[in-house]
Amino acid sequence: MSTFSFLLRLTGYRWSRYWLNALAWSLIYLAPIVPGLVTKQFFDVLSGNAPYRFGVWSLIGFLLLAALARVVLIIFGFITDVQFRFRIGGAAAA
Repeated sequence: MSTFSFLLRLTGYRWSRYWLNALAWSLIYLAPIVPGLVTKQFFDVLSGNAPYRFGVWSLIGFLLLAALARVVLIIFGFITDVQFRFRIGGAAAA
């Protein structure tokens, strides 16, 4: 059996967990974009060139919310990753 076919059989064994894990970690790696956009808006508000009118405290709240969302995403990614790896590891050993 080739490595590629073995990989396909492993991911196909629990394909829903594989895609859930892939989605979770994709969102985790994309999460730092949100604080960057909020920070850009913050400096736009300070310079007076903001396309949206949020207060400084609202933007600070958005930053805290983005940090909390990232923490929740990391916990969710950890859970899905452990579930996926142990189930696939058990299938490969059997």
